[in-house]
Amino acid sequence: MILKGFLEDFRAVIFAVLVHLILLAMLLISLDWTPDPGSAEPQVDVVQAVAVDPRKVEAELERIRDSEARKRQQELERQDRLRDQAEQAREAREAEEQRLADAKRELADEQARADAERERLDRLRQEQDRLARERRAEEERLAQLETERKIAAERKRQAELDRQRLEEQKRVAEAERQRIQEENRKAEAERQRIQEENRKAEAERQRIEEEKRKAEAERQRIEQEKRKAEAERKRIQEENRRAEAERRRIQEEQRRKRAELAMQAELAQEEQILRRRRQTLRMRHFNEYVGSIKEKVQRQWRRPVGVPAGLSVKIRVAQIPGGDVVSATVTQSSGNVEFDRSVEAAVFKASPLPRPRDPDLFEREIVFIFEPED
Repeated sequence: MILKGFLEDFRAVIFAVLVHLILLAMLLISLDWTPDPGSAEPQVDVVQAVAVDPRKVEAELERIRDSEARKRQQELERQDRLRDQAEQAREAREAEEQRLADAKRELADEQARADAERERLDRLRQEQDRLARERRAEEERLAQLETERKIAAERKRQAELDRQRLEEQKRVAEAERQRIQEENRKAEAERQRIQEENRKAEAERQRIEEEKRKAEAERQRIEQEKRKAEAERKRIQEENRRAEAERRRIQEEQRRKRAELAMQAELAQEEQILRRRRQTLRMRHFNEYVGSIKEKVQRQWRRPVGVPAGLSVKIRVAQIPGGDVVSATVTQSSGNVEFDRSVEAAVFKASPLPRPRDPDLFEREIVFIFEPED
C-alpha cells in the first residue's frame, strides 16, 4: 500500500515536470528576437530598432534565465527529494518484510508455547480431578462421622431420659411407702382404740380372763411386731435392690460417658487430621498458584546480554484482584543490577498474573524467588 502511494505520487511529479518543461520551451520560442528573414519591409525593421531598448531586452533575458535557473534548481531539489523518498520507501518495505518474517517466527514460537501450555493444563486438570475425588471421599467419611456423632448424642439424650424416669419412679415409690406407713399408723391407732373400747366394755365380763387376754394381747403384739419387722426387712431389701439397680445404672451411665468421651476424643483427632490435610492441600494449591506466576514471568523474561547464568533474585509483587501488577520490588538482590531490572520488567510484562483456582488463596502481595531456567 505504501509503495503504491509512492508510485502514484512519483507519476504526478513526473507529469508536473513535463508540463513545466513544455511551458518553458514555449516561453523560449516566444522570446526568440531573431529577425524574420522572409520579411522585406525596411520600415518595419526601423520601427523595431527604434522601439526596443537592448538593455531592457538583456535585463528581461537575464531575468528569464535566472527564473529558469531557479526552476531547474528547484526541479533538481524536487528530484533529490523524490529519490530520498523512494529510498526511504524501499527501506520501509525491507523493514516491513523483516518485521513480517520476525512476526512469523514469533507466531511459530507462540504456537509451540501454546501447545506446551495446553499439555500443562491437561496435567493440571487431571490433578484437579484426582483431588476432587479425594475431596468427595473425605466429605463422605466426614458425613459418616457426623452421623455416628448424632447417634451417640441421641443415645446420651435417651440415657438422660432413662435416669430422670428412674428418679421419678423412685420418688413415687418413696411417696407410696410413706402413704402406707401413715395408713398403718392410722390403722394401728384405730385398732388400739377399738381394743380399748372393747376392753372397757368387757372389763367386767372378762375380769377373770384378764390374764389370759393380756397374754393373748401380748402374743398378738409380738406377732404384730414380727409382721412389722418382716415388712421393714422386706422394705429394706427392696430399697437395697433399688439401690443396687441405681448403682448399676450409674455404672452403666459412667461407662456410656467414658465411651462417649472416647468417641469425642476420636472425633477431635479425626478433625485435627482433616484440618492438617486441608492445610496441606491449601499449601499445595498456593504453591501451584505461585508456580503459575513464576512460569508466566519466566516466559516474559529475556536474559540481558552479558548476564551470567545461575543467578536468583527474591522479589515482592503487588497486584490487584484482577491480577494486574501494581509494583515489583526486589527484596533480596542477585548482586547483578541488570538481572534484577530484567526480572522486574518481566513481572510487569506478565501482567495480568494468573488467578488461583481457589479465590481464597489470592494475595495482594506475592513474594517468590526467581531462578531462570538456563
